[in-house]
Amino acid sequence: MLHNTKRDVRIEEQCWLMRNSSVNDLTNSDMHLTGNLAGTWREKSKRALKQIKGALRETTVEPCLFMYMMCTSISSLAVQNMHLEKACRVNFDYGDNICDRIQNRNTSGLGNELNEIQSLVATVVAWKFPLQTGIPAAMVLFVGAWSDKYKKRKICILFPFTGEIISNIGLLLATYYFKELSLTTTALIEALPAAFTGSYIIIFVGMYSFMADRTTIENRTFRLGLVSICVTLGTPTGTALSGILLRALGYYGVFSLLLCLYTFSFIYGILKLEDVMPTESKNNESVQNEPLKIVSEVLKLVGHTLMVALKPRVFCGRVQIFTILLLYLLMVGPLYGDSQVSYLYSIRRFAFSEIEYSIYGTINIVLGLFGKFKYLLKLLHVSKVDYHNKTETNLAHR
Repeated sequence: MLHNTKRDVRIEEQCWLMRNSSVNDLTNSDMHLTGNLAGTWREKSKRALKQIKGALRETTVEPCLFMYMMCTSISSLAVQNMHLEKACRVNFDYGDNICDRIQNRNTSGLGNELNEIQSLVATVVAWKFPLQTGIPAAMVLFVGAWSDKYKKRKICILFPFTGEIISNIGLLLATYYFKELSLTTTALIEALPAAFTGSYIIIFVGMYSFMADRTTIENRTFRLGLVSICVTLGTPTGTALSGILLRALGYYGVFSLLLCLYTFSFIYGILKLEDVMPTESKNNESVQNEPLKIVSEVLKLVGHTLMVALKPRVFCGRVQIFTILLLYLLMVGPLYGDSQVSYLYSIRRFAFSEIEYSIYGTINIVLGLFGKFKYLLKLLHVSKVDYHNKTETNLAHR
């Protein structure tokens, strides 16, 4: 009886301890099960914000390049459409009835008029596009040499933006004085400012040099990959938006929007981009104030650059260099030529509107990028296998 009473007392004491004990007493742990969960989420959030801030702090030239490529693609469709209207309404003066029908893609019975308009536009494009690319191609030898000598990368990236700003102001004036300015004048207004400020050719030269100066060997490949992604995504984004913006905003709206975007990118570049000046450049500050000496040094560097391709090499190296240049011209030339007249062909063959052509162009670019990515991976795999085979062969001969 006494034994049972003691047992009951012990059971009651254990029940009382269980009712009044905390989670920590039962688990013999100092860890709060719910409190630590909140702390973990806070730590993860802080870590994520820190990573985002670090990425934004390291972001430099990428937004400028994305904006430039996107704006160029948006502008391309609007300018081509304006060329057609200028040829119809100004150069040939066909009247509103015919030009409105062509604009609405109701071209039945207008084969001769459409053929004359597109022939004139193609003739203008035939000299406008070489003008836009030929002048920067000649400039790049001198600008690149000067940039490498004095480590001036920022101006190479931002100077072409000034040309695009001037071009869009000129296109707004060409829209306002639509009847007064002919197709040829409009093409010169669009092409010359961009050509004499370097266009995308000088931007790419400055961009690659800028990233090489700013990055270490370990993260250079990754950063250049990010820049290439921004350049790659800018073109399809602008192409997808071009038809929609042209239909919704018209010429005034599109060129005003592009003017704002180019100006914003230019201001961002002024505030964000900084040249990396090596210590020895401080000794050249006195030289930079002597224009004749600068010109002589740049010309000397241009000569060295040309001699890279012209000097004799073993195993027919010079022939191989010129063969590669010729193959590049044969491959890229038709692609650029096709891009300048594909809009005219789509109107004549399929009666595409602006939006339909922008959809077609976007699909074309995306499929091309997919094919490039696929075969790039395949080539990397093949080159890697070939490298391992050569390594094993060399080891076997040893």
